[in-house]
Amino acid sequence: MLDVLDPRLAPKHGKQPLAPRLPDLRGKRLGVVWNGRPHGDRILRTTLALLKDQYGITTEVFRRKRFIGNIASPELLDEVAAQCDAAITGVGD
Repeated sequence: MLDVLDPRLAPKHGKQPLAPRLPDLRGKRLGVVWNGRPHGDRILRTTLALLKDQYGITTEVFRRKRFIGNIASPELLDEVAAQCDAAITGVGD
């Protein structure tokens, strides 16, 4: 089966609001979802270290998507959401 996406179309479910910002990161648990591109793990781990030093993040959950070209699985997103107060994602190269 082949899914073809048309970038000219609007989202099926309309606009999604942004998640509310946390007032502070001190003591928060941060999730990181890496898409698997080369060097992205280094970039994200360096960013995570800076956030821990500067903003007092206490815990991290670092996960990698199974395949670069796919969106993160619902199971992966549910895991990060259940264990973290906030999450970031990123690429590499």
